[in-house]
Amino acid sequence: MPPTLEELETSWNDLFSEAKDAVGDIEDYFRQIDDATSVVVETLSSAVKEGVKKLGEIKDDLVAMYNEAEAHQLPVISLMRQSFAWLDNVKSPISDLSPKVTIWRDQNLSSWKGGAGRAYLIEKTGQQRAAIDDAWQNADKISAWLMDIAERNVDYMLEFVDKLGVILGQYVGAAAAAGTLIGIAEAIGDAADMVAQLFADMVDLLTDVASRFMAAVSDERKIDSITSDNSALPGGKWPESVVG
Repeated sequence: MPPTLEELETSWNDLFSEAKDAVGDIEDYFRQIDDATSVVVETLSSAVKEGVKKLGEIKDDLVAMYNEAEAHQLPVISLMRQSFAWLDNVKSPISDLSPKVTIWRDQNLSSWKGGAGRAYLIEKTGQQRAAIDDAWQNADKISAWLMDIAERNVDYMLEFVDKLGVILGQYVGAAAAAGTLIGIAEAIGDAADMVAQLFADMVDLLTDVASRFMAAVSDERKIDSITSDNSALPGGKWPESVVG
């Protein structure tokens, strides 16, 4: 069963909570690393100092990435809500009209004979139903397009949170080594190299996800195709049998 709007919103907000916690933990563990190494900075090798600097720079980059993502948290929820609104407020009520077109509101109309009766029954009701079906089908397509954009954002945050967890583990290990000063040179150096590689891999992955997001957003042809199809709405207007 597809997730409800409430479930989608909850999952989306949970991703931001996880990301915020992970970034906050990375800041805390780096602070421990910086505090521990600054006490004995004069005795540390240039490699350790460079490792600490690198960990600090990546920490700042991760904070900036989270802050940038957070600015899109509410807009994506709006996309989700609008996607469901097109289904609930447009597709559902309009599609409900489709089977009712050929149901006589006045039973006397069922006795309507001759050319006029046949024209109404065959031509006019056919036009009405085609226009109604076109409207609800387009609403469904627009809903899908909006949700596709929202899903690309979800993909981005899923990858971001996943990589943050791995990177956080490296900061935890480096903080532990810095606290004891045992094997600090190797621990800081290894952690800095590993974090740098993980960060580079994360950026590459997120860049790929972002490109798919931009492809969905910029696909104006899809919306143009939906709104410019007048096969059931001649001239872009409702049939005469509908508007009178």
